[in-house]
Amino acid sequence: MAKKNAPRKIWRHVGGEGGYKYLDDMTAKEMADLEVINRSYDPIVAADAASHQKCFDYYEQKQREERAKKFDLSLRIGVFFDGTGNNASNTFDGKRCGAHHPVRAEDLDGSCKAYMADSESSYGNDLSNVALLSDLYDSDEVLKGSSKRRSLQHRFYMDGIGTVRGEEDSWIGSGTGRGETGVEERVGEMFQQLLRWMQSLSGLHLDAEISAVTFDVFGFSRGAAAARHFVNQVTSGTQGYWRELMDRSQLKFSACFAPYTDVQLGFVGLFDTVASIVGWDNLGNLSSKHIPLLQLYLRPNRINNVVQLVARDEKRFNFALSKVGPDHLEITLPGVH
Repeated sequence: MAKKNAPRKIWRHVGGEGGYKYLDDMTAKEMADLEVINRSYDPIVAADAASHQKCFDYYEQKQREERAKKFDLSLRIGVFFDGTGNNASNTFDGKRCGAHHPVRAEDLDGSCKAYMADSESSYGNDLSNVALLSDLYDSDEVLKGSSKRRSLQHRFYMDGIGTVRGEEDSWIGSGTGRGETGVEERVGEMFQQLLRWMQSLSGLHLDAEISAVTFDVFGFSRGAAAARHFVNQVTSGTQGYWRELMDRSQLKFSACFAPYTDVQLGFVGLFDTVASIVGWDNLGNLSSKHIPLLQLYLRPNRINNVVQLVARDEKRFNFALSKVGPDHLEITLPGVH
């Protein structure tokens, strides 16, 4: 119960929405500040501000809900570049069409062509180590992992230099390492394969955001040169096929994805890197170690876990080896290329 002679306190608005206070409790400075606030306060503007805040809160909540539906997807990709004159598909065609052993005419498959029986072509060559490794590399059909963090592993095989699936071998590609079946062209084809696959992946999994990419890269002979050039394209940062792929593909990467550091090289496995690329600087000298256009040096500060197996007894003039040592492990084994 209030005292009879207690001073009456005046409850006054002091500015802002919901801002009230007893005047008798205010200091002189507070009174002066109150005057400024009262002069500047506009209830209509305040109402608009409240509406804007409510709208902001709504869209912020909606964004959080949309983000909650997303999940991070990490990719591990095996890339396999076969050597000159090696083509896994043509090897199988050669076995049924007479390139590996005689086949009677009446037993020939109707799809066999005369060149598929040539034992000196890609149809007559057996599977290379790169092709065999490709078959052993796990390739998932479905995503793995929890609801928010998932992963997928996939492999890509590239036909050897100078070969075309189901077609005659190219003497230009085989002889020079250039042209439509040459080393650099095969690297470009691999990136196009990757682009199509990743775009398809994004279409199948609309809520996926790519958060990390790891490559395992393998190559034999000129295919090893292609593998090394591929690796340098991936690690080139703001340049190269990989950067161009990301810029042009409109793929859905996570907001925190860093195209330089979130793309890793898991393992690089090479067999006898032999480029033998014809150019004006080495015309007529395929044994030259000068390699036009290709980037073969693997920087140890960026590219780890590199192993090259080298044939100890190679005698052929045109098979100049491109070493990876001393920066990386190189193991010499008995045998020829």
